[in-house]
Amino acid sequence: MSTISYNTGPVIAKAIDAFSRCTMLVDVGGSRGTLLANILSSHRNIVNSIVFDLPSTINHASSSMDDNDFERLGISPSRYRFVGGDIFDPNTVPKADGYLLKYILHNMNDENAIKALKSLYKVALRPARIFIIELVLDEPITSEVVRRQWTVYAEDFIMLGTDEGRERTLQQYVDLLQKAGLTFFKLHEIGLDERVIESYID
Repeated sequence: MSTISYNTGPVIAKAIDAFSRCTMLVDVGGSRGTLLANILSSHRNIVNSIVFDLPSTINHASSSMDDNDFERLGISPSRYRFVGGDIFDPNTVPKADGYLLKYILHNMNDENAIKALKSLYKVALRPARIFIIELVLDEPITSEVVRRQWTVYAEDFIMLGTDEGRERTLQQYVDLLQKAGLTFFKLHEIGLDERVIESYID
């Protein structure tokens, strides 16, 4: 996903003004932090941030930082750090007022997606913003929609071959948010196949 974030990160970072409302931003499943580095570059007011991923991923990312996006973009080391943990264990999830989940929930079935969101609900500093970056299926499904979103439907077809993942419609994401205690706020169209679903926790 780092390669995808390398291409889309600058677009996402500049398109979402709401990132600037966060004083502590956590990139859940952020791997090397490519997306987070782009956001910090565009939003200088964010003075604290965390790349949060499984310990094995964090260890690998921290030990192979020769191609460091934070350094490449001139981000001070005082503004970011790497933390290992598990999104399904809220005791390991950092407290923050902003969370990024890029291509995370589409790897999960509904039960696990709700469990992950509930972890954020439990630990988030109030008020908090949650930004879900995913491919979103348009409704109603018509031949024109399928033609326009053929790459999204192709990805969904691939995901059907797994036991866990799937692409979802906006309403399906809203349902997940509500079941986890979060409130849907806005769908951001950013000129990419990806869209940004902004929600909040009071």
